[in-house]
Amino acid sequence: HELDVLLNLHRFAFETAAWAPVLRLGRAIDTTLMGSGRWGAWGQVLERCLPAARQVGDVAAEAWVLHQIGSRALCLGDVETARRCLTEALDKRVALGDDTGARATRHNLGLLPPSPGGSNGRGPWRRCEPGAISSAKRSASSRSKAVIPRPASSAAVSRFTAPRRYMSAASAK
Repeated sequence: HELDVLLNLHRFAFETAAWAPVLRLGRAIDTTLMGSGRWGAWGQVLERCLPAARQVGDVAAEAWVLHQIGSRALCLGDVETARRCLTEALDKRVALGDDTGARATRHNLGLLPPSPGGSNGRGPWRRCEPGAISSAKRSASSRSKAVIPRPASSAAVSRFTAPRRYMSAASAK
């Protein structure tokens, strides 16, 4: 119930253009939403955090949000969005000198299958924008008790496995 209150507060902060609180609250509830399987709500929070980071001009926060959106997309099997957002996050993190963040983003990029043409994600791509997560994937219930979904069946992506504590009894069999 407390998480629902925080989600409503986050939505209110976004609707009233309180950009700094949108970012602070988004970061605060990010891991909880991911870990509790509320991936629909997690996606909504990230989609509100991206324009907030851009509005306040916080490039480090923007890179973090792009990394999170890309990582979520990777787990949902949306390779195009994952590659686009993770690549943009990496560019920003490298420019900022954020070696730790860049290492994490490179790791997740490494879980993606090779891009068409073998460009390693550096080919033509459009900037990751709010709404980049496909509506079909975003429409998943934000109250879903689903656990971390298995990535797409690509050999490169299939190396990614969720920590045991996030797996349901059914998927652990």
